[in-house]
Amino acid sequence: MADQSTPQEETVATYIPFAELCGFLEKVQRKQGSDNKKAIFKSFLEKWRECHTQLHKNNPNVKDSFFPAMRLILPQLERERMAYGIKEVLHGV
Repeated sequence: MADQSTPQEETVATYIPFAELCGFLEKVQRKQGSDNKKAIFKSFLEKWRECHTQLHKNNPNVKDSFFPAMRLILPQLERERMAYGIKEVLHGV
């Protein structure tokens, strides 16, 4: 359990909420064509980079990264942990 008196280091994720990540994924899912999907992804990634640059401009050695979001976006490429392994049929249960 984390010590409540220790301040948490701010991360990009504190400024880009999970709901926004979900909205981004829904936009990608609805778009037709890989070029359109790439444009949406590029826009989201650019927003993340801009936020990271502003948040950590005085601390170049920060460990905040895009990796946790990428693990949610592309779970099938996860090497550290197994993919979710839940079939679409079970999502409705």
